[in-house]
Amino acid sequence: MKTLIAILYTFFISMNVVAQSAEKIDYSQIKLEHLERVADKTVFTDEASGETYRVENKENTKGLWIQITSGGKTKFVQHGPYYSLSNGIKTALRTYEYGKLTGLQETYYSNGGVTRRYYTKNGLKEGRYEYFGEKGDLVTEEHYAKGDKQGA
Repeated sequence: MKTLIAILYTFFISMNVVAQSAEKIDYSQIKLEHLERVADKTVFTDEASGETYRVENKENTKGLWIQITSGGKTKFVQHGPYYSLSNGIKTALRTYEYGKLTGLQETYYSNGGVTRRYYTKNGLKEGRYEYFGEKGDLVTEEHYAKGDKQGA
């Protein structure tokens, strides 16, 4: 148990959240560097909410999963930021809420600059969709509502 508490403390130290605090974990604030500090498949329960999480910390994917019950079966689904990497370089950020793409989505150039930035809600594109050049300049902007491209 002391080892698990130490791991969780390390995981949340930069967010000033301690595993046994009365505050619910704000999964949206978890960064890539937080996930890299915790062993793959570490499972823990947020004492404030009672929710159970599992960390994914593999060579090319890093993210947080939450345990849900659906159709009488218990399973883990992606929840919060989920990172894809290639040769240690971040290539994409996907944000999930209980297994559905919801929130910020980004892809990156090998230099770390943003290629595309957009938002989703319940798995559908929503709002501004931006394409950037390698120097960070905005190349194209589109708008979406419930997954449908708006305008010409």
